Amino acid sequence: MRELVGRLSGLDPTATETLRVIEYFDTLVEGHVGLEAFLRGAAVLSGAPAGLVVPERRLALRVDAGGRRTGARTTALDGWSSHPIGAGGTVWIERDGPAHANDRMVLERLAMGVAVTLDRTSLADADVGGCIEQLIDIRVRLDERLRAADRLHLHRPVRVIAAAPDDPIARRAKRSTLVSTVAGVVFAVLDDAEQPAPERAGIGRTVPPTEVAAAWTEALVALRLTSARRPVVAADELGALTVLAAGVDAGAAEPPDVVALGRLVAGNPALLDTLDELAAHESVRGAAAALGVHHSTLQHRIAAVRAELGYDPGEHGGRQRMALALAVHRLTHTRFDS
Repeated sequence: MRELVGRLSGLDPTATETLRVIEYFDTLVEGHVGLEAFLRGAAVLSGAPAGLVVPERRLALRVDAGGRRTGARTTALDGWSSHPIGAGGTVWIERDGPAHANDRMVLERLAMGVAVTLDRTSLADADVGGCIEQLIDIRVRLDERLRAADRLHLHRPVRVIAAAPDDPIARRAKRSTLVSTVAGVVFAVLDDAEQPAPERAGIGRTVPPTEVAAAWTEALVALRLTSARRPVVAADELGALTVLAAGVDAGAAEPPDVVALGRLVAGNPALLDTLDELAAHESVRGAAAALGVHHSTLQHRIAAVRAELGYDPGEHGGRQRMALALAVHRLTHTRFDS
């Protein structure tokens, strides 16, 4: 699919976007996400609120254009694009004015995803994906989160994990679902500490159900800070980086150190590995040994980037500056889009 998208990108931008819509919803279906995740995807992709109603299941959900859950409607208004999903159910996009080019495809894939999810879930079963989404959402009222925990049979502390969307361990976990985040679509996993950790993950704290939402926020920050050198990061190692992440997510402007770093790695992504090792070791020799190169080779690399960075990353103070710049760069640019 990705190869086809690449071939079409120069020929027909509309077709390319349509294929990306298909690939996005296919990823959600494969990840066994909850109904709200499908609605959120439709809303964010279309830039308009999206809703669904399934009278047979007594279901009514709605999210706004930013993907936030809001009060539900019981039907689509005249003029809105909609699509049936069987059993009298309907999904819709709340766009005033003419439909956009991909609204129809978004609705078709939304309807398909909702139908597949409903087929998987009997009337007596909990919607695992939807319950996990509610439980990890700090904006959901505590009593609603606790009801979701009860439906998941969570009555004791649980480990909270954010994992890459292609991680096989996360996919097999009993309580896991793909969720849309500021870093793209990732797995939210609720398990116990005895189970193996995913291969690329932010490992959150083991907490009671009342604290799962806060632990999820920390686990997601940890996942965004993973790298080739550190594919698994524990949330309890973050310290003040949680404050840094809050500033990044609030839309704070990138400081000059981060802008300079971004320019460097944009043309040479492999340079991130070199800078990672420099930031992690007390000496250039130690970093060179970890990289498997002679220390003089690494000295040449440092000399080549010193002017662009505006400081010497081979010195103690420079390493500290670079470590912070790397963290902000990853928080800003790490993405897990399909």
